[in-house]
Amino acid sequence: MKFAFLGDSITLGYALENREQDRFPAVFSRMTGHTEINLGITGTLVARAGLSASDGTAYVDRYPQMEGADYAVVFGGTNDYFWSDTPISGGDGDAYFVNAVPGIAETVPEGTDSVPDAVSASRNRKFHGRFVLA
Repeated sequence: MKFAFLGDSITLGYALENREQDRFPAVFSRMTGHTEINLGITGTLVARAGLSASDGTAYVDRYPQMEGADYAVVFGGTNDYFWSDTPISGGDGDAYFVNAVPGIAETVPEGTDSVPDAVSASRNRKFHGRFVLA
């Protein structure tokens, strides 16, 4: 089973001495025997704002890279809150975090109700499927 992890420096394993081994997605994949697809880029935002506004690294620009994964795990929001030049909410469009998250979740194909025991999935009726927002 393939798990795509979309995120920022935390997902990438920034500052870890052995990031390929010690970052959360690698540890999770090793412990569960699943394949890791790591889509972490340091400093990126979920929303299309700040530096992520024009360089194609916002999560809303990168989520198509999760295609083919059995599960999508999204770690984000820290950079949106602390480092963005745009408020978390306040307008329309994917430059705002509160709009970008549902936009990503809506693209995840509807899945089944079977989630491995090792996964704590947050499920929303609207976004029923294989989507974990951490």
